[in-house]
Amino acid sequence: MMRDASRLVHEAGMKVAVGFYPESFNDFQPGTNLRQQMGRMEVAWQKWVEEGLIDVIRLNVDGGAHGLDDWLQSSAKQYSSAQRRGVKVYVDVSIDGTFERLMNPPVPLPISYKENPTVYLRVLNDTVKGIMSSSADGAFFYEAQDTPQPIYQAIRSGAQR
Repeated sequence: MMRDASRLVHEAGMKVAVGFYPESFNDFQPGTNLRQQMGRMEVAWQKWVEEGLIDVIRLNVDGGAHGLDDWLQSSAKQYSSAQRRGVKVYVDVSIDGTFERLMNPPVPLPISYKENPTVYLRVLNDTVKGIMSSSADGAFFYEAQDTPQPIYQAIRSGAQR
């Protein structure tokens, strides 16, 4: 099925992107809010890369964390083979309003946009800068449509845009 889908997408002149969690199980789910496990699936990204089926990998992060920590700890090494084959690897930046799981937090956790916007925006800015200056191909911002303007400004500043 992946081969057929990839062929059709590529024939249409588009790129195939896949997104998954590198450090946790990827489950079939009835919706993003229910988190009811319907069964586990194998994410055969290495095979997809070898066969040229995918063009982009998006590494998701759970809420309360950010992708830079995961990238620096393990994913940079793990996905470098995909990058060498031309697959772009983008790292998620959590913008759900709270950082609860950081490797080196500047203040005690959690860091909330509502309770301490200055520190939250600094962490967000530093995270984006870190991703953009790492070996990752870029940063991805999940559910950015309802994001307050100061968060966009921190993202743009971190991306040096």
